[in-house]
Amino acid sequence: MKNTLGGGIIAILVGAVIYYEAMELEQGVVLDVSGRRAIVKLLFAKVALFLGTTGAAILLVAIVAIVLYLLYKKYKLENIQTVYQ
Repeated sequence: MKNTLGGGIIAILVGAVIYYEAMELEQGVVLDVSGRRAIVKLLFAKVALFLGTTGAAILLVAIVAIVLYLLYKKYKLENIQTVYQ
């Protein structure tokens, strides 16, 4: 649970990429899946096509909610050390 913020930001970015890919596919844009990272682009396109815009939006909201909950839990329940003199 050390890297909650870093992992959360990455998860939110991945969710956002899938959402925007779904929006582009829904509008009829032909995605270019060639180049150095063609497999990653193709994977995102397939997931976006499977989920659709609504599913991708629900996924993104769920990811954000989980990340916020984990951050709240981490900082709210952090051990408070009492120093006795």
